[in-house]
Amino acid sequence: MFRKKGKGFIPIERVRELKTKNFPDVEIIQNLMKEGFSAEEIDQALVQFYNFPEEKAEEKKVEEKKETIAPLFVKLEKYKQILECLSEIKVAIELIKGSFNSLKEIESLLKENLKILENTLQNFEKKFFSLDSYFLRPASYKEEEIREAEDLEKSITQLKNQIEHLKEELQDMSKVSK
Repeated sequence: MFRKKGKGFIPIERVRELKTKNFPDVEIIQNLMKEGFSAEEIDQALVQFYNFPEEKAEEKKVEEKKETIAPLFVKLEKYKQILECLSEIKVAIELIKGSFNSLKEIESLLKENLKILENTLQNFEKKFFSLDSYFLRPASYKEEEIREAEDLEKSITQLKNQIEHLKEELQDMSKVSK
């Protein structure tokens, strides 16, 4: 009853590794025996592999994802998202540039129009004073503006007097109501 001691653990991962390389069971057993595993350990590993191949494979995939970098298809998807974001940013930059150019154009047109208006006003003013100087006025002629200003001053004075009168009446009324 000599039993070979083995390595003390079941080589399920090694069996999976050799199975993924398409080794037949006979060669897997031979390789594992050369590596020092007992017949019992090899048998248990093969039984576990054939009884639970999917669960163990999924666990292995989860562990591999944790240990390794992201798979290529995830990278490609992220790459596509990044490209889409970059193209959106590029469009936004172009729109902003266009807006700034439009604003600059509007500003230059505004300046040009202000200059035109200023020149037109100056020309109009020159023509007005030129026409005004052609008219001869008698010495006794007073400008209507002066009369209007005097009338305006009189109206303001009258309004002030009326306001003062109304204030006095309000004060008298408040004294009576108390």
